[in-house]
Order: sequence, then structure tokens, then C-alpha cells
Amino acid sequence: MRVFEYRAAFLHAKVAQVDGRWVTIGSSNLDPASLVLNLEANVMVWDEGIAQAIRAAFDDALQGAEEVHAASLLPGWRGLSGWWRRRLVASAAQLYLRMAGGGGY
Repeated sequence: MRVFEYRAAFLHAKVAQVDGRWVTIGSSNLDPASLVLNLEANVMVWDEGIAQAIRAAFDDALQGAEEVHAASLLPGWRGLSGWWRRRLVASAAQLYLRMAGGGGY
């Protein structure tokens, strides 16, 4: 997975294209409240032609975006062992789920 920050203008899109076939476009976030409690709407399509069109539009939008790397967000990240990286990510995910009201905590 790669993460990009779009800087040409404000963009609040939630779009995913997977394996050149499956596309989802909508308002939901990937958190318990958005997926279960909030009134969100997504369109999901299984179509190679639509997936290719979405990919082309996304690639065009990436011209105004900059890739975000974990090392730039977390100084010293590269110096951590694999175990410590996994532990840091797991702890952050657990905290996020607690704050979002999920995870049974």
C-alpha cells in the first residue's frame, strides 16, 4: 500500500480500486463508527472497465500529489527492529479503536 497527499486542492475523496476489478467510492471511513453507526453511503462496483477508468483518473490526480513515507513521519523509524515497528503499529491501532468506540475495550 502507498499513501499520497494531494496538494493541488482540498480533496476529501474516499476511493479504492483493487486488483483492476473492484471499485468503491463513497463517504465512509475505515473506522467502526463510520462503518456501523454513521449514515454513510458507498457505491461498490465489480467491473474492469470502470476500474480502469477510476485508475486512470486516480493516476491523473497523483500528478498533484506527493507520496508520504513512514520514515518522514516518524524520525528514527528505520532504526527500529521489525518487532518494534509491528508493536508500534499495533499499539496505535488499538488506541485508535478505543477512541472510536470499537474493539470491545
